[in-house]
Amino acid sequence: MKKHAHIIFDLDHTLWDFDANCKMALEELYLSHELQKLNAFTVAQLISAYKKVNTDLWNAHHRGQETKETIRTKRFAYTFDTLGVSQKYIPPTLEAEFMAICPTKGQLIAGAKELLDYLATTYQLHILSNGFKESQYIKMKFAGISHYFTHVVLAEECGMSKPNKDIFDFLIAKAGATTGNSIMIGDDLLADVLGAKNAGLDHVYYNRHNEPHNEQIMYEINDLLELKGIL
Repeated sequence: MKKHAHIIFDLDHTLWDFDANCKMALEELYLSHELQKLNAFTVAQLISAYKKVNTDLWNAHHRGQETKETIRTKRFAYTFDTLGVSQKYIPPTLEAEFMAICPTKGQLIAGAKELLDYLATTYQLHILSNGFKESQYIKMKFAGISHYFTHVVLAEECGMSKPNKDIFDFLIAKAGATTGNSIMIGDDLLADVLGAKNAGLDHVYYNRHNEPHNEQIMYEINDLLELKGIL
């Protein structure tokens, strides 16, 4: 008999391919705003700088050092700073347009759809995400995965965020599950994995890029389909 009845997924970088979808959105915005006319950076440089800034800001948020509002209002400013370009050249609607376009891109992490099909017949699946509430439902809709999940718990809707133990407890209670029959799967070592561990949940670190670490964790995978051998 399988131990787990409930599987909790992070969304961004775990199922929904943020890097691929972000790249498509930034390429569109680079062209529509004719940013090449600045003669200051290429679209590839914009994507690289934005990715680092956004990652750093979200990591700081998970440590309680940045608010989500700061992420939204500062990430393009910091990106242009990184590129050595004055913030006065940032199109005033750039963040709003990015937030409108990016979630409509439907690229999933390799193996995500196959895995969800495999798991959905046996388990109740749930989403637990710190992402912006106005984006997460749109992402799942355009990626065609909304129907897989019994419960979707977003930090902005419940007033708690990963890695805080309370948000894991909140989802467990909402789903009528227990810590003993649930398992968390995510790509963020602090927010998803150590958060779940602290909440007493079994956990899987989806370490897609083989990032080095010294944490003692339950399971670690590099490919989503490796979960078939665990669950």
